[in-house]
Amino acid sequence: MNENTTIRKGFRERLIISLRRKREFSNVMYILIIASIALLALWFQDSEIRIALVGFMGALIGGLISSLTNYVNISSQRKTAFQLAALDRRLDAHQEAYRLHQEMIDAYENTAKINEVVSRARIWYNEHCLFLDENSREQFRICLNCANLHSTIMGIVPRSPENSEKNMANKLKIYALGEALQKGVGLPALPSAAENT
Repeated sequence: MNENTTIRKGFRERLIISLRRKREFSNVMYILIIASIALLALWFQDSEIRIALVGFMGALIGGLISSLTNYVNISSQRKTAFQLAALDRRLDAHQEAYRLHQEMIDAYENTAKINEVVSRARIWYNEHCLFLDENSREQFRICLNCANLHSTIMGIVPRSPENSEKNMANKLKIYALGEALQKGVGLPALPSAAENT
């Protein structure tokens, strides 16, 4: 993180704290004004003044309710905007993970190439894993370990029926990531051309 980002983040945090304090202060002031008017209404014996004070108090309570409703709506809109931004990043992360998975499958029999792909995938995973769903994260880790193990097996151990079985089990674990990513992105299926007509 560079210095400008740190400064902007600190400024943003101070601004949010300041706005919260102002909102809390204005809410307290509203309540104090309403309480004062209520006490004045009780103190005055003249019914016309009492009716006017009660009407004014009703207007203030309406304003308070309106500002609280507005605050709830704005908070909800911010949360929705954040969720949409996170959804976009999540889709990008699943797509990139799927691309890296396909590269690992393509490089499966080439020991040198699979090591390079696994290395890039490990770096990518460390930078983007939180955007993947829980199952996809776990399957990605398994896939990385199995691809790394495969290159070790292929480089050291001679081919035999027993090693072929281990190799096939390893390969199936690598393939399992593709399905986990497709399920994990959580997007609804697109309608087919027949459904649109």
